[in-house]
Amino acid sequence: MKKLIVFFSILVVCTVCYSFERFINYSTPKWVSDIKIRGNTVLAATSGGLYRYDIKTGSGKLLESNALSPDPFLTSVVYDKKGNIWTGSRDGYLTVRNSKEVVKSFTSYFSSGWSINCMYQFGRFIIIGSNKGLSLFDTEKMVAHKNATRFKSFLSSNIYACIVHDDTLYLGMDEGIAKLSIGEVLNGNFYDPSIWITDTSVLKPVSSFLPGRNIVANNTPSVYYKGKIIKVINNDTLLAGTKEIALPSAITVLKTGGDLCWIGTEEDFFYSWDGKKLTQYTIPGLSFDIINRISIDKNGKLWVLPRVRGNIGRWWSAINSYDGSEWRYYNHHTVPDIGAFGEGAQHLGITVDSRNRVWFGFYGGQVKCFDQNENSWIKYCLNYKTNKFHEFNEELCGWGKSDAIIEDRNGYIWIGVWAQHGFVKYGSLLCYDQRYKPDSSKVTPQEAHYRRFFPEGHTYYSENYKALSVDSLGNIIAGGTDGRIIVFNYNVDPLKNGINVKNKFTGYGMVLDMVSMPDGITKIATVEGVYDYNPLDGSLESDEDAYENTVTFEIEDENIIWSGVKGTGIVRYDLVNGDETVFGRNHGLISDQITDLAMDYNKGVLWVATESGLSKLTLGYSKRMEPKAESVVYPNLYSKQKDIGKRIHFENMDPESKVSIYSIDGSFVGEAVSGNITNSGAYFYWIPSQNIVPGTYIYTIHTEKIRKNGKIIITP
Repeated sequence: MKKLIVFFSILVVCTVCYSFERFINYSTPKWVSDIKIRGNTVLAATSGGLYRYDIKTGSGKLLESNALSPDPFLTSVVYDKKGNIWTGSRDGYLTVRNSKEVVKSFTSYFSSGWSINCMYQFGRFIIIGSNKGLSLFDTEKMVAHKNATRFKSFLSSNIYACIVHDDTLYLGMDEGIAKLSIGEVLNGNFYDPSIWITDTSVLKPVSSFLPGRNIVANNTPSVYYKGKIIKVINNDTLLAGTKEIALPSAITVLKTGGDLCWIGTEEDFFYSWDGKKLTQYTIPGLSFDIINRISIDKNGKLWVLPRVRGNIGRWWSAINSYDGSEWRYYNHHTVPDIGAFGEGAQHLGITVDSRNRVWFGFYGGQVKCFDQNENSWIKYCLNYKTNKFHEFNEELCGWGKSDAIIEDRNGYIWIGVWAQHGFVKYGSLLCYDQRYKPDSSKVTPQEAHYRRFFPEGHTYYSENYKALSVDSLGNIIAGGTDGRIIVFNYNVDPLKNGINVKNKFTGYGMVLDMVSMPDGITKIATVEGVYDYNPLDGSLESDEDAYENTVTFEIEDENIIWSGVKGTGIVRYDLVNGDETVFGRNHGLISDQITDLAMDYNKGVLWVATESGLSKLTLGYSKRMEPKAESVVYPNLYSKQKDIGKRIHFENMDPESKVSIYSIDGSFVGEAVSGNITNSGAYFYWIPSQNIVPGTYIYTIHTEKIRKNGKIIITP
């Protein structure tokens, strides 16, 4: 990757060693694969971690993925003879947790590609059934004692259930039952598949066993409860004698403990049944698996936009937020005013504005804005029948789509607009002055507070602008699904004066994402590759060193940029020495199917959105600042001939400052960009435009408490 100008340094005390120990992963706990009951404690192995529920107190806690066991999708849970808790995961992590909550994880199954499907405690051994065979793990020596990968004439080695009954080990498999005496299990030659006895006469695949006088195999979950066989019929219905109990999603596991029957499901956590009453137990956490986009607000709260079909109406089809301790869901169930998300699943528009309001664009569900200060939602309508933009009205608004939303440096909201209604195609980009409610009854854009640009047939029309960015010079860059990229700016008021398109590029493939860096370079990911736009000379050049299938970017600091590469993972580029480091599933990343990245600078955390959940990478730095010196602005005088393209520096600033530059007549010219924070204060800089007119300019430094003015002299 080409070197970029050093531009941005916000955090210090950065460690140089990155390892998978820093990954913490999050996925939805709605799928319960296994349940164990001991006394008043219920353990549920979920798709989002281990959930521990206390029957007596009625309280529970999700023990999420940790750095030692990064796969949160647990498939099985058992106690060993000392009372330690063992869990197995879909990716093959075997983890033990003792009474002091000390956790140790074993990665040999993961490294070998063994997905753990089931576990059974027998003496000092944990019997492990996987997609590739059987293993005996010695809990005293903490090693795999022996493994079996072939079972007589069975073609498949996939094991779904395992149980010891009458001194015989039974395995439930795709083609039936494989069994072996315990003596042979402990002492036999596992490399010889002929030692196994197989039975193909049962219902297949075998997923559960009912121990009694004789072992009974079933191809669905089943259990004895109060003298009756309870089993699953029709995937989501229990049959208890003649009684049928329907559940909202597929049943995954049945267990008994005390006077209750416990029921795990795919999408609705787990239940208990006392023979009469069904009680649901919900688990707080991420509500869905596949993530489209993420963003961090000014308080460090993570906002997560799902890939779900919103009109289906399931509880988990929701915007999620996470403040570090609590997950919250936002959909028409929890917030009736929010409305539908739309029938599509590719919800892509998301941004946090300067007022800490969060904007969302949905596939068919229009545009929504959450005002956190007012705890209220505003719905906006892109009305294609009338070419109007206004707050949502059920009678006037229907289908609407926005894949990109961003706020520019002057507070205008720019929205990529799906531009078609029937055969009528209006402007594909909308500018909205969010200080006011849109008033579609007005004629002029200034009075209506919005303006649409680029109708069909216009030189800059794109059917769908799905990526937007604002660079350090105030230029707005828009990329479309048709491979069109435009760069434009405006003079003071885009509603009144319109916009000035500086550059247009076509034929670059669908634009996926872009990030603009304060040195002016904008990196653009397309299906054809990665390109760098330089506003100083208007060039768009291919980054030949970038990974194929790069889909997203995020900036860490003055030296580091991250790329999300689908099928590979995340790539950390050191722009000073050219080093790159790749992190994938082998390093603890939840998935290498990356969809988005977001940096929490205050906490020193990189969030990674994937098609299997979220990964959180702690970067190992902290922010600190002890202002000591007076503010300094230089160079001042600034020569247009000698210095153009260089920075004007503002040093020793309050980190909460905003620095604005105006012409002598009061017209807004630009805004300085925040850089690093040192013991002397914060650093900002401004790069004057090549078209800047020599003269006197006023800079204003203001925070919530102070306002300070000064002059900058620009000479020819």
